[in-house]
Order: sequence, then structure tokens, then C-alpha cells
Amino acid sequence: MTRAGKSTFDAVIEGIALLRRHHVQFNTLTVVNDVNVRQPVELYRFLKSIGSRYMQFIPLTERRASTPAVDGLTLIPPTFSGTCRVEPWSVSPRAWGAFLNAIFDEWATRDIGQIFVMNFEQTLAQLYGMQSACVIGVTCGANPIVEANGDVYCCDHFVYPEYKLGNIHRQDLAAMVNSPQNLAFARRKAADISKDCLSCPFLQACNGGCPKQRFALSGEGKPNKHYLCEGFRIHLSHVVPALHRLYELLRKEASPTRMKKEMKAMLLNR
Repeated sequence: MTRAGKSTFDAVIEGIALLRRHHVQFNTLTVVNDVNVRQPVELYRFLKSIGSRYMQFIPLTERRASTPAVDGLTLIPPTFSGTCRVEPWSVSPRAWGAFLNAIFDEWATRDIGQIFVMNFEQTLAQLYGMQSACVIGVTCGANPIVEANGDVYCCDHFVYPEYKLGNIHRQDLAAMVNSPQNLAFARRKAADISKDCLSCPFLQACNGGCPKQRFALSGEGKPNKHYLCEGFRIHLSHVVPALHRLYELLRKEASPTRMKKEMKAMLLNR
């Protein structure tokens, strides 16, 4: 919705049509909420129909704290662990896992080599020690954000005063990225990981997830477990065996047709 409460859908579709008309590649980033999470395959096929060949899906997990508002807004630092609730329009853990699995099965059996889904590619990369997305990496700190006024923060999920590194107009970007403050921020992800994660068979593929969403209580009673942990376990238990087989096929330079055939047989025989 716009600030006036009107839909932006038609404008987005018009923009995509313009890009396609001029042969400009683009990718789509879809926020998954409590509504569209119920129709994973329909959503995936719709994105294909409008020409998206590079997709990524991010889960909406929005919280509200029972603290006074500042200028009409309730601000929640990522380290907040007091009384709060997850808003009802957020995606639930189990629904998130089922959503990813449904899209994976559709993609793996129909579209390997034609459609690229970041969520699956990055998981595969992480499993085999390659560069992957920061949200599933061992550390943070490699994705700073520059605001319109030049302010630089450790991450676009942590745009709070305590995570400000400086300003691009006054300081060198490389110096800010390699500063003790940002390096400490990067290391904290592994240092504050839940003990539940350390015993998880999928630790290598997840690394506890993004710290922004680590606010659920772990087995030891600390608010440092990923809110969507159950969903990721559902997803990873479904796709990791298939991704290992896919990696073997990639190394053998198998054709997309063979990959899809083997994925279909593997998924149907479960």
C-alpha cells in the first residue's frame, strides 16, 4: 500500500514490463507474510509468469514491544528481550518451513537451470563451504548499509545508534568495515548462538540464522534462539539430502533435464 492506502501492484507490474521490454534482467524479493505463505506454488508460478528468473523469499517476523512510543513509533532494538509479541501478520515457523518446501519441490522437479531461487542456492553454497548469504553465514558484518545522508551502519537490520559506524562523507568505507566495532558485531553472531543450535544436525546450513530474528527462548531460557527455528528444521530436513545429490550432479556436469528427473524420483520416493 502507498501512504494513501492505495495498491502499488499495477505500478510494479508496469515497471517489470518496462524492464522486460528493454531486456533488463531483474530479480524479485518477496516478503512472506501470514497471507501469501498459504499459497507457495501459486506465488512461485505467478512470479515466473511475470518474467522473474531470479527469486528470493524473506520471512516477515515483526514484533511490537510494550514500551512507550517515540514520535508515534515504537522502536525495538534487535537486542530487546523484554515483553513483546510477534504481530499476527508475521509468518509462523511451521508455515515458513512448509512454504519453502513446496516451492523447492516445484523448482527442483520443473525449473532447475531456468529459475534461480536464492534461498536454495545459498543453502547449497553454505553446505559446501562457499560464500553464501550473511543470514546463514557463521559471522555478520560484511553487509553494511549506507543511508541517504551517508550514515553507515553494520547492517540494514541494525540501523540503531549503537551500530552506527560513521559517515561516508567523512570516513573511509574500508576503515569503517574493518573497524573494531564492526568486527565485534560480526563475531557476536557466533558468540551468542543458542545452545540448541550447537546440537542441531543442520547447524552448518543455518548457523542460528539472522540475529535480528533470534528472540525466541532457547532450552536454557535465553532469548537467543531464532524465532523460525522450527520452520528451518522442517525445511532443511526436507531439502538437505536433495541438495547433496544435486551437488554431485553439478560436479558431474549433468544436464538440467537429468537433474530434474533425479530430483523428481528422489522427492517422490520419500
